[in-house]
Amino acid sequence: MKDLPLLHKKAFLDVKHRKKVSATSSLHLQVLQKKLELLVSEITGLGRSRLTSVQQLGRGLQQDGQARRRDDALSRLWEDLNSSIRAREQVQH
Repeated sequence: MKDLPLLHKKAFLDVKHRKKVSATSSLHLQVLQKKLELLVSEITGLGRSRLTSVQQLGRGLQQDGQARRRDDALSRLWEDLNSSIRAREQVQH
């Protein structure tokens, strides 16, 4: 590299830098992908049973309008989350 003109040295270093940035970005994407997979696994496994348990407990309070509204809001949030997960999975494939 000593014998290369300055312009070539800069180009060489720029390519090395881009490869390093690309590798780092790829690693970050892999980490995010793994985190998403863990979240989806938790949501599809335990998440639904937790939601069902909360809803069963809430049924005893259904005479309370506020409890009913919160139960409805929780159900909507759950459906939104599942919809977002399905949309993300479609983008990946």
